[in-house]
Amino acid sequence: MEIAVCDDDLIDRNTAAQMLRQCLRMSNSGGGITCFSNGIDLLYEAQDGKIFDAVFLDIYMDKMMGMEVARRLRASGYNGKIIFMTATSGFAVESYEVKASGYILKPVTFEKIEKITNELLEDFDAEVYHLRHRGEIINIDYNNIIFVESCNSKCLLHCTSGDTHTVYKRLCDIEDELCDSRFLRCHQSYLINMNHIVYADKSFRTDNGETVLIRQKNLKEIKDIYYRFLK
Repeated sequence: MEIAVCDDDLIDRNTAAQMLRQCLRMSNSGGGITCFSNGIDLLYEAQDGKIFDAVFLDIYMDKMMGMEVARRLRASGYNGKIIFMTATSGFAVESYEVKASGYILKPVTFEKIEKITNELLEDFDAEVYHLRHRGEIINIDYNNIIFVESCNSKCLLHCTSGDTHTVYKRLCDIEDELCDSRFLRCHQSYLINMNHIVYADKSFRTDNGETVLIRQKNLKEIKDIYYRFLK
């Protein structure tokens, strides 16, 4: 789970981030925390393609109020969770306009953070890959990804639907984001979902008829990983 913490108060920001990291560790959940001192930087990061599963927002901030940040996130197509952190309950009703998933009154305590984090994790689907396309978020189930192919400065996600999605990231970054045992880095240019392999020799053949290369100097090791996966 990728979480953004946006608060212009350094102590409050670091405290919330530290508590969130502890909650993720306690729940054995992967992901990371990215901190922002203002809403403008958060909006820029989201517009550049960074995808957050949840955003923790202070309401009273310099440059741009948290409620306005939330409105702009929603207007840009963000459909993740938004949780407000503030010293007053005066915005509780207004928070429904941006479909907020939580409202934490300061001072932020571990009990409050733990409660909202557990609620987020209950709703979180870790087996969905999120990518941005033309301002919208596309959710792709891991099972629907056959293989990922590195192609110059971008990667191509080949899916069971027959669609191919372009992702402007390095293959190693996508591998880290997926972080799932069914995906095997079998070649410097390929990451394959082993559930879709139908034949293994000097290369893999997938159930959609494609051929995926295997790094030849590690051929035996890579095939052994696949055979262990089958068992």
